[in-house]
Amino acid sequence: MMRGAVAILVAAFFAAWAAYFLLRNTETPVSGRMDVAGLAAPATITRDREGVPHITGSSLEDVHFALGVAHAQDRLWQMELQRRAIAGRLSEIFGARTLSSDVFMRTLDLYGHASRSLAVLKPEQRAQIEAYAAGVNAYINRRTGLLEPRYPIEFMLLGHTPEPWTAADCAAIVKLMALNLSTNVGLETLRLTFAAQGLTSAEIADLLPSDPALSPPPLPELGTLYPLRKGPGKQAAALPLIDPIGAGASNNWVVSGARTKSGKPLLANDPHLQIGAPAIWYFAHMRLERAGKGPVNSVGASLPGVPLIVLGHNDHIAWGFTNTGPDVQDIFIEKLNPENRDTYLTPDGWRPFETTRVTVKVKGEDDYVFDRRRTRHGPVLPEGYRGVDSSLAPGHVAALAWTALSDDDTTLGAGLLTDTLFTVDDYIGLMKDYVVPMQSMVVADTQGNIGLIAPGRVPVRDAANLVAGRAPVPGWDATYDWKGWLDFSQLPQVKNPAAGAIGTANARIVPPDFPALLTWDWDAPFRQQRVDALVISKTGHDVGSMKAAQADVLSPAIERLQTLMIAAAQAAPGVDDKMLDQLTAWDGRQTLGSSESLIFVAWMREAMEHRKRGRDERVRTGVYLRT
Repeated sequence: MMRGAVAILVAAFFAAWAAYFLLRNTETPVSGRMDVAGLAAPATITRDREGVPHITGSSLEDVHFALGVAHAQDRLWQMELQRRAIAGRLSEIFGARTLSSDVFMRTLDLYGHASRSLAVLKPEQRAQIEAYAAGVNAYINRRTGLLEPRYPIEFMLLGHTPEPWTAADCAAIVKLMALNLSTNVGLETLRLTFAAQGLTSAEIADLLPSDPALSPPPLPELGTLYPLRKGPGKQAAALPLIDPIGAGASNNWVVSGARTKSGKPLLANDPHLQIGAPAIWYFAHMRLERAGKGPVNSVGASLPGVPLIVLGHNDHIAWGFTNTGPDVQDIFIEKLNPENRDTYLTPDGWRPFETTRVTVKVKGEDDYVFDRRRTRHGPVLPEGYRGVDSSLAPGHVAALAWTALSDDDTTLGAGLLTDTLFTVDDYIGLMKDYVVPMQSMVVADTQGNIGLIAPGRVPVRDAANLVAGRAPVPGWDATYDWKGWLDFSQLPQVKNPAAGAIGTANARIVPPDFPALLTWDWDAPFRQQRVDALVISKTGHDVGSMKAAQADVLSPAIERLQTLMIAAAQAAPGVDDKMLDQLTAWDGRQTLGSSESLIFVAWMREAMEHRKRGRDERVRTGVYLRT
């Protein structure tokens, strides 16, 4: 028995050791030599102690090739999921559980638009993107070591083999970022749902107020534009909470040398995208060695799957992004012909849908086949999308117009590594090719200039269109059709402002009298006010003040709501006085150990949930503060 027990222990030890060795080997070696086809000359990838790759090559193509290798080494599974998500091919791996996502993506055909947009890029841009894709494939097809798996462990667990990476995959991931950052369609559908619930336009405006400095035209009663299916139905369950504080967003700022201790500009950027594992961003340093000339460096945050330093700096300029949030999406309600439902109403009469048969492969099940329909405005959204069909009278469908649904998107080419980027003016000129998603970009250069440019394609709407992008509109009325795009010269841009500082936080970035309409749905100005207080209104900045501003924990939104919430609670019976005193004395700072912060945010969430369910205000505040 003793010998048997020892044998079992020895076997278990070696089994555990073998399992560890196998799992450890799924991490690709990051030292040594990799012989690959596709490089014109040797390139190097040197990782620092933080794991950040420093890439050196003697041509633009070789540098992008090596970035593709580094991305694939560290993030291949993330890249695979992203390209399959945007292509509507997740169900080939995960089965029916991802079918609705695939149908939505195939309906929009974002991958198709991305692929077709490659044709409008410049040849030298296409060459760099192709070189990056070749680098990804060089890693996929590399010679592996003894017992070294070819792919990360996720591929092994799912028995999945990645297809070759393509330039279209790179362009598609840019479209995926645009999908994540173009969000005004959510407010359109929310207003539609409210209208179907019986709310007037004035009541909707009270629930979803515009920037207090703006005076948008009153929203027409939506029921006068197209028939609604009124009353509590499926749409009631789809109503999201309205977060008065904001779940997250971004900020950036740049200050001129007149406001810094060094006399040189300083730029800071903090993009608050969703937390995930792995992270959205991938830090990298790209270095182009040029014979007889100095090197060209580009350092910062890249996107796995895309050959760009999205946020960062080179030897001469620095740049940072926040989401502008322009109104670049409109839902058009299309009326079906009751005698021929394959046609819909236009200003010129009935017109047939453009119909394409689409097949989605589903692991473990039969293929799912559906007809993708398009109108003159864009794709017809799937049934059930955000409860839109539950709000509309029968005989109507919703089509989406969106600036990203185009075959001439040159965004990918605008951010590629270049040796011609020296000044703020150079950067602004480069952004003429930028299409989507519109970003508020702050820039600084070593010559002391600072600037802002918000590039992107923004639709022009008819002055008679009083909805102005805030809610769905009738597709058969030409008044609501887009009339083209804003010219680049009409977009927000400034260089060396008198204030000596520029900051953005997703709130309104243009004055109230700005001649072009970007959106009526700017983010609430709370965070912008804090940026103004900490950065724009102060001088004597250094790196320490930049860090302190980014790490600031005071919420102006909570400061404003705190008084109102406490007053409501004081009028309610049965409130815990000790807890109320604690919240009254709280200064609104959301520090790491603040129990008040957790209580207040939970209280706000419950308050909104119960307001949504129509509970009495006094009972709600009293009961949930006590809880």
